[in-house]
Amino acid sequence: VLSKYGVPSELLNNRPDIRSAENELMASKFDVLAAKAAFYPTFNIFGTIGLQSFSTNFLFNFPKSMAYNFLGNVAGPLINRAAIKLQFSNAKANQFESLLKYQKTVLGAYVEVVSELTTLNHLTEKEQLKKQETEELDRSISIAYELFLTGKASYLEVLNAQRTALQSNIELIELRKQKFITNIHLYKSIGGGWK
Repeated sequence: VLSKYGVPSELLNNRPDIRSAENELMASKFDVLAAKAAFYPTFNIFGTIGLQSFSTNFLFNFPKSMAYNFLGNVAGPLINRAAIKLQFSNAKANQFESLLKYQKTVLGAYVEVVSELTTLNHLTEKEQLKKQETEELDRSISIAYELFLTGKASYLEVLNAQRTALQSNIELIELRKQKFITNIHLYKSIGGGWK
Protein backbone atom coordinates (compact mmCIF):
# COMPACT_ATOMS: atom_id res chain seq x y z
CA VAL A 1 0.00 0.00 0.00
CA LEU A 2 2.96 2.36 0.56
CA SER A 3 3.84 2.30 -3.15
CA LYS A 4 0.20 3.14 -3.93
CA TYR A 5 0.71 6.62 -2.48
CA GLY A 6 4.22 7.16 -3.85
CA VAL A 7 7.56 7.41 -2.13
CA PRO A 8 7.10 9.15 1.23
CA SER A 9 10.10 11.41 0.59
CA GLU A 10 8.36 12.78 -2.50
CA LEU A 11 5.27 13.54 -0.43
CA LEU A 12 7.21 15.86 1.88
CA ASN A 13 7.66 18.69 -0.63
CA ASN A 14 4.54 20.49 0.63
CA ARG A 15 5.50 20.58 4.31
CA PRO A 16 6.12 24.12 5.53
CA ASP A 17 8.55 23.03 8.26
CA ILE A 18 10.79 21.33 5.69
CA ARG A 19 10.66 24.31 3.34
CA SER A 20 11.52 26.60 6.26
CA ALA A 21 14.48 24.44 7.33
CA GLU A 22 15.65 24.27 3.72
CA ASN A 23 15.48 28.06 3.39
CA GLU A 24 17.44 28.47 6.64
CA LEU A 25 20.07 26.08 5.30
CA MET A 26 20.36 28.07 2.07
CA ALA A 27 20.59 31.34 4.04
CA SER A 28 23.37 29.92 6.21
CA LYS A 29 25.24 28.89 3.05
CA PHE A 30 25.12 32.49 1.83
CA ASP A 31 26.21 33.72 5.27
CA VAL A 32 29.32 31.51 4.95
CA LEU A 33 30.00 32.92 1.48
CA ALA A 34 29.63 36.48 2.81
CA ALA A 35 31.99 35.72 5.73
CA LYS A 36 34.49 34.21 3.30
CA ALA A 37 34.28 37.30 1.09
CA ALA A 38 35.29 39.45 4.07
CA PHE A 39 38.83 38.00 3.81
CA TYR A 40 39.34 39.87 0.54
CA PRO A 41 39.89 43.61 0.18
CA THR A 42 36.96 45.71 -0.94
CA PHE A 43 36.94 48.25 -3.71
CA ASN A 44 33.99 50.55 -3.93
CA ILE A 45 33.24 52.63 -6.96
CA PHE A 46 31.05 55.63 -6.33
CA GLY A 47 29.41 57.99 -8.77
CA THR A 48 30.96 61.05 -7.12
CA ILE A 49 34.46 62.02 -6.17
CA GLY A 50 34.93 63.07 -2.59
CA LEU A 51 37.78 63.88 -0.34
CA GLN A 52 37.94 62.36 3.11
CA SER A 53 40.35 63.56 5.76
CA PHE A 54 40.42 64.37 9.41
CA SER A 55 42.76 67.26 8.82
CA THR A 56 42.11 70.26 6.62
CA ASN A 57 45.75 70.09 5.50
CA PHE A 58 44.91 67.01 3.43
CA LEU A 59 41.56 68.27 2.20
CA PHE A 60 43.04 69.69 -0.96
CA ASN A 61 45.78 67.11 -1.16
CA PHE A 62 43.86 64.76 -3.44
CA PRO A 63 46.38 61.92 -3.90
CA LYS A 64 46.95 61.51 -0.15
CA SER A 65 43.24 61.52 0.59
CA MET A 66 42.63 58.84 -2.07
CA ALA A 67 45.59 56.84 -0.83
CA TYR A 68 44.29 56.73 2.74
CA ASN A 69 40.88 55.55 1.55
CA PHE A 70 42.43 52.92 -0.73
CA LEU A 71 44.88 51.82 1.96
CA GLY A 72 42.04 51.44 4.49
CA ASN A 73 40.05 49.22 2.12
CA VAL A 74 43.05 47.04 1.30
CA ALA A 75 44.54 46.80 4.78
CA GLY A 76 41.22 46.34 6.61
CA PRO A 77 41.03 42.56 6.07
CA LEU A 78 44.67 42.17 7.13
CA ILE A 79 44.23 44.16 10.33
CA ASN A 80 40.89 42.53 11.25
CA ARG A 81 41.96 39.01 10.23
CA ALA A 82 41.24 37.46 13.66
CA ALA A 83 37.75 38.97 13.82
CA ILE A 84 37.04 37.90 10.25
CA LYS A 85 38.23 34.35 11.04
CA LEU A 86 35.93 34.31 14.05
CA GLN A 87 32.98 35.48 11.93
CA PHE A 88 33.79 32.83 9.32
CA SER A 89 34.00 30.08 11.95
CA ASN A 90 30.73 31.28 13.45
CA ALA A 91 29.05 31.25 10.03
CA LYS A 92 30.31 27.72 9.34
CA ALA A 93 29.06 26.55 12.75
CA ASN A 94 25.66 28.12 12.05
CA GLN A 95 25.58 26.40 8.67
CA PHE A 96 26.35 23.04 10.28
CA GLU A 97 23.64 23.66 12.88
CA SER A 98 21.18 24.51 10.08
CA LEU A 99 22.15 21.32 8.25
CA LEU A 100 21.52 19.22 11.37
CA LYS A 101 18.19 20.96 11.93
CA TYR A 102 17.20 20.32 8.31
CA GLN A 103 18.16 16.65 8.56
CA LYS A 104 16.24 16.28 11.83
CA THR A 105 13.16 17.96 10.31
CA VAL A 106 13.23 15.79 7.19
CA LEU A 107 13.79 12.60 9.17
CA GLY A 108 10.98 13.43 11.61
CA ALA A 109 8.61 14.25 8.76
CA TYR A 110 9.55 11.06 6.90
CA VAL A 111 8.95 8.93 10.00
CA GLU A 112 5.62 10.66 10.57
CA VAL A 113 4.44 10.03 7.00
CA VAL A 114 5.59 6.40 6.98
CA SER A 115 3.90 5.86 10.34
CA GLU A 116 0.60 7.29 9.07
CA LEU A 117 0.81 5.28 5.83
CA THR A 118 1.53 2.08 7.77
CA THR A 119 -1.37 2.78 10.15
CA LEU A 120 -3.65 3.41 7.19
CA ASN A 121 -2.51 0.16 5.58
CA HIS A 122 -3.23 -1.83 8.77
CA LEU A 123 -6.61 -0.20 9.27
CA THR A 124 -7.57 -0.99 5.66
CA GLU A 125 -6.70 -4.65 6.18
CA LYS A 126 -8.57 -4.77 9.50
CA GLU A 127 -11.58 -3.09 7.88
CA GLN A 128 -11.70 -5.73 5.13
CA LEU A 129 -11.52 -8.56 7.66
CA LYS A 130 -14.13 -6.93 9.90
CA LYS A 131 -16.41 -6.41 6.90
CA GLN A 132 -16.19 -10.14 6.06
CA GLU A 133 -16.88 -11.01 9.69
CA THR A 134 -19.91 -8.69 9.74
CA GLU A 135 -21.32 -10.26 6.57
CA GLU A 136 -20.94 -13.75 8.06
CA LEU A 137 -22.57 -12.67 11.33
CA ASP A 138 -25.48 -11.13 9.39
CA ARG A 139 -25.97 -14.51 7.70
CA SER A 140 -25.84 -16.22 11.08
CA ILE A 141 -28.85 -14.13 12.19
CA SER A 142 -31.01 -15.54 9.37
CA ILE A 143 -29.74 -19.07 10.07
CA ALA A 144 -30.53 -18.73 13.79
CA TYR A 145 -34.01 -17.38 12.92
CA GLU A 146 -34.66 -20.33 10.57
CA LEU A 147 -33.53 -22.74 13.33
CA PHE A 148 -35.88 -20.97 15.73
CA LEU A 149 -38.79 -21.36 13.26
CA THR A 150 -38.09 -25.08 12.94
CA GLY A 151 -37.87 -25.44 16.70
CA LYS A 152 -34.20 -26.44 16.81
CA ALA A 153 -33.03 -23.22 18.57
CA SER A 154 -34.41 -20.89 21.20
CA TYR A 155 -35.20 -17.23 20.62
CA LEU A 156 -32.32 -16.42 22.97
CA GLU A 157 -29.92 -17.81 20.36
CA VAL A 158 -31.46 -15.50 17.74
CA LEU A 159 -31.01 -12.55 20.09
CA ASN A 160 -27.38 -13.55 20.77
CA ALA A 161 -26.71 -13.74 17.02
CA GLN A 162 -28.25 -10.29 16.55
CA ARG A 163 -26.24 -8.87 19.45
CA THR A 164 -22.98 -10.32 18.08
CA ALA A 165 -23.72 -8.99 14.58
CA LEU A 166 -24.60 -5.56 15.97
CA GLN A 167 -21.37 -5.48 17.99
CA SER A 168 -19.40 -6.39 14.85
CA ASN A 169 -21.14 -3.59 12.90
CA ILE A 170 -20.23 -1.10 15.63
CA GLU A 171 -16.61 -2.25 15.51
CA LEU A 172 -16.64 -1.87 11.72
CA ILE A 173 -17.96 1.68 12.04
CA GLU A 174 -15.27 2.44 14.63
CA LEU A 175 -12.58 1.10 12.27
CA ARG A 176 -13.89 3.29 9.45
CA LYS A 177 -13.83 6.28 11.79
CA GLN A 178 -10.20 5.53 12.73
CA LYS A 179 -9.37 5.20 9.04
CA PHE A 180 -10.88 8.63 8.28
CA ILE A 181 -8.96 10.17 11.18
CA THR A 182 -5.75 8.53 9.94
CA ASN A 183 -6.40 9.92 6.46
CA ILE A 184 -6.73 13.39 7.98
CA HIS A 185 -3.47 12.93 9.92
CA LEU A 186 -1.75 11.66 6.78
CA TYR A 187 -2.99 14.63 4.78
CA LYS A 188 -1.70 16.95 7.49
CA SER A 189 1.66 15.15 7.80
CA ILE A 190 2.43 15.46 4.08
CA GLY A 191 1.76 19.16 4.09
CA GLY A 192 -1.72 19.34 2.63
CA GLY A 193 -1.90 16.87 -0.21
CA TRP A 194 -0.14 14.88 -2.86
CA LYS A 195 -0.18 14.76 -6.63
